[in-house]
Amino acid sequence: MSLFLIFLSLFLGISFRKSFIIVGIIFISLFIKLLSKRFIRLSLIIGGVFLFGFGISYINISYPNKTNYVGIVYEVKDNYFLYNSNGEKLYCYEKNHKYEIGDIISINGYREDFDYTVLESDFDFGNYLHNKGVHHSLKIGNSKVNFSNPIRLKSFRIFFLNKFDEKTRISVKSILFSDHDDNELTNSISSMHLGRLINASGLYFNALLGLLTGLFERKMKTKWSKLLALGFSSFYLILTFPKFSIIRLTTFYAAKWINEYLLNKRFSYLEIIAIIGISFLLLDYSLAYQDGFILGFGIPVYLFITNNSFLHMKKWKKRILIIVLLYIFFIPFELSFYNSVNPLLVIYQFVLTPLFILFFFIQILCLYGLPLFKVANFYNDVLSKIINPFSKLSLEINAGKPNDLLFLIYYVILFGLLYYASIKLKPFRRFFLMAYLTSLLLYFFPFENIVTQEVDFINVGQGDCCFIRHKTTSILIDTGGLSYKDVAKDCLIPFLKKKRVYNLDLVITTHDDYDHNGALSSLRENFKVKKEMTNLNFAPITVGNITFTNYNNHIKESSEDNEMSLVIGFRLGKKDYLITGDAGKNIEKYMMQEYKNIPCDILKVGHHGSNTSTTDAFIKYLQPEIGIISCGKNNKYGHPHKEVISILKNNNVKIRRTDLEGTIRFASYIF
Repeated sequence: MSLFLIFLSLFLGISFRKSFIIVGIIFISLFIKLLSKRFIRLSLIIGGVFLFGFGISYINISYPNKTNYVGIVYEVKDNYFLYNSNGEKLYCYEKNHKYEIGDIISINGYREDFDYTVLESDFDFGNYLHNKGVHHSLKIGNSKVNFSNPIRLKSFRIFFLNKFDEKTRISVKSILFSDHDDNELTNSISSMHLGRLINASGLYFNALLGLLTGLFERKMKTKWSKLLALGFSSFYLILTFPKFSIIRLTTFYAAKWINEYLLNKRFSYLEIIAIIGISFLLLDYSLAYQDGFILGFGIPVYLFITNNSFLHMKKWKKRILIIVLLYIFFIPFELSFYNSVNPLLVIYQFVLTPLFILFFFIQILCLYGLPLFKVANFYNDVLSKIINPFSKLSLEINAGKPNDLLFLIYYVILFGLLYYASIKLKPFRRFFLMAYLTSLLLYFFPFENIVTQEVDFINVGQGDCCFIRHKTTSILIDTGGLSYKDVAKDCLIPFLKKKRVYNLDLVITTHDDYDHNGALSSLRENFKVKKEMTNLNFAPITVGNITFTNYNNHIKESSEDNEMSLVIGFRLGKKDYLITGDAGKNIEKYMMQEYKNIPCDILKVGHHGSNTSTTDAFIKYLQPEIGIISCGKNNKYGHPHKEVISILKNNNVKIRRTDLEGTIRFASYIF
């Protein structure tokens, strides 16, 4: 147990810089439990390890003025590779490169900070790299291969995958190599929230080792069958390197074998986990920030505690309970990945897991040389048809990702509940059960939505999208739209889930430009939209307590889409908002002539800050407090234009931009 506490302390010191209070509790409890030298010494060691972890988390090897690099490639993807030069980890972008893990290359180039566009709720690639200990990119001028690794894993994977048909190839990439692309099967698995849990638990690899061990046990002793199974599975480890879950599981099985057969069970299960965990963190402390590490070590510890908490339960009851408890453990991570939880995941696990394992075995047999590619193609089609009805069933409960403090509170309550259940101490068990259920209710029930209202100018890149909510009434004006991304699936729907929104009462599109309505069809297909209105059918409308007025109502038809752009005004709380779409200077002139006054505290500046809109006269006429510019980072149009910025500044309008700030929110209580 002492080793495990040291491992936990090291992990917390590195990963949670706000976790002094938790380590303090461990420190004090050990100190008070028994005032003996052993416990005083242990508490001091734990405190010291925490501080050590805290200290190394700030280590950042960096050579800012360097231009000539020599280093090794340690991770490769299709269009980039990660590169270690004298301890500094660097991201190198190069399309269709030929490098492999283990290649030693010289690079002449320069280092720079990451500058990636991150849209609302989209995957943050820069943060992903930071969590892997990569803090800068290396712009390659020219490069030279000093040593070429003779084992070309990437080339072999491409050769192997090309033996399957296109749909099956995507499934095999996802299941065997954790390289996700979209097809019917992978989308269904994702919609059911199954993929992350299966990969994190190491289910496939565990099943492979279990099958191989069982087969070899028919001919030899368990000791040698386990070792031989590990040897056979090492080929898969090599092909998937550096997939952390496989590295962890292989290391763990090897350590268990050594402990059992060479060290005569000198170390306990938790001590083996601790030794491996400490070793990994000392080799690369950035692992502590990665979900694969947290789940990879958290799940085995959790299952160990669960097994020991219910020793006298019947096997079938215990198996069902463990599946349920594993899902309960996964809930905070499920929220992080999907912005919702799906209680049906427990049923999906129980019913569908055997089908996935069988598919994995077919793929493994192909990988090991058996020509079962047509069988895999057939099974992929059958499995897609079987899973499709399940994926249509949804009981998703929407909520955003919990912060670090809520993560810690959740697991303190959960482990407290398990501990007091194991010792059958009913008063404390009841207390932790009530605390657990209350925390879930408070987190998932949309209390905040009932008493608040908000307007969000959503960061959809080069486009417009505005979300309006008054209590449980939700409206969207424009949807954005990008040619290289499904804005609805990647940005809008995750955003709405974080807001605990289950349907949109109204979607308004100001005009037919793709950057304003391009995501509408996907949004309509994947989210409940009760009503839609466009510039062709718009009339003043009241939804809930919000009335929307169109101020550009004089032009019925035009060859110019921007001339037909709606200009929508509404009031929420104590502020008046004006959404001008892409309305140009002619429309602004018309509105000034037609309306004596248009109330406007917050203006969505026309046409993304283009100089085709926003005249000085119009701004003087409106007198807004704040001007919102919705545009993409470093866009090719040069938005916002300097003239527009000058006009806004000269009229004392506070400028806020989605390309600089991300999503811009205005919220207040309804009372």
